[in-house]
This record gives sequence, structure tokens and C-alpha cells, in this order.
Amino acid sequence: MLILTSLCTVSMVAQDTISVIYESPKDAFVQKLMDFQGILGFDVTVKTSQKGLPYKLCMVRCTNGKAERKVLNEEIPCKMDSVSHFYFFAQAESADSVHIGCQYRVGTNLHIPIVTKNYILMETLPTKTYTVSDRIPLMAYTTGHRCEMNFNGKIVEAIDYCGVRYSKTHPSEWYEKFNIQDYIYFELEFQPK
Repeated sequence: MLILTSLCTVSMVAQDTISVIYESPKDAFVQKLMDFQGILGFDVTVKTSQKGLPYKLCMVRCTNGKAERKVLNEEIPCKMDSVSHFYFFAQAESADSVHIGCQYRVGTNLHIPIVTKNYILMETLPTKTYTVSDRIPLMAYTTGHRCEMNFNGKIVEAIDYCGVRYSKTHPSEWYEKFNIQDYIYFELEFQPK
């Protein structure tokens, strides 16, 4: 009986796991057009073994360590398929404004006042194996970590994007860990049925 209970528990935990996969747009023409227009874009695939999970997609704006959350699909509730796609696009409109498009079950276009110099649309690689009880970061619009590096024998100021991306640190901790002052990230939060 104990073995059967253990197997059921393992099976239930396995069903709750969520995987997140990042890809650039696959169509070469679309990619060239986006590059020409200065548009950054990603296809984020979220996979789960469960269907029909209600979720909220939230935009989180972090300014000097304080987070402000906004639910993007509050008026039109969405449910997850076993494989769901989220498309994120970002284009600087000016030095202090960005247009971010989010396409999921419904589309959202955001025009956000934020300094755009040195900012990119960046993957938020998993910090752990996610489950339906986690808030899952999907994408960020951010600068990297400002640092000094040796370049041909000279110390120069640089921005390290890869160090932030591959640190596998949750975006809510970027201010404290990397001193990133102002950034945005999008996260998925599953709702009880």
C-alpha cells in the first residue's frame, strides 16, 4: 500500500511540472523584417500535461527594488492547453518609451515609459523545475548588469546580458543581485479551478 501511495504521489508531481522553451521566429523573412525595423521577438512555448488550467499573465515593473504587478488578461480569462504559445515583441519607440506586444489567447499592446538605451527583450531561464503552484517568469525587457571588463588590456565599462540571463535568477531578484534599476518582466500564474 505504501509503494502504491508513493507511485501516485510521484505521478501527480510529474503531471504538475511545467516546461518553458524559447525560440526566435523561425521564418527567415519575418526575422529579417524584424531586424530591419528594430523589433526584438520571441516565441515562448509552455508545456504541461494538464489541460484547461486557468491562468493570469502579469506584467511586473520593478523600479529601484519595488515591484508593481498588472494582470493583462483580467477581463478575458484564459486557459492553458497542454502546449501553449506566447509571442513577445518589443520595439523602442523613442529614448524613453517602448512598445511591447504580447500575443497569447488574446493580444495586448503596451506602450510603456521606460528608458530604452541598452535594453533588450530577454529570456528568463528557469531557476528550477516549475509547477502549477509557481509564478513562472516568461520574458523580460531589461538592461544587463553593468560591470568592468578587460578589453585588449584596457579596463572598460560593459553591460553583461548573458550573466543575467544564465544566472538563472528569478527576475524579482535582479535589483538586489545585479543592481538593475528599472525593468519589466512577464509572468504566468495558474489559478485554482
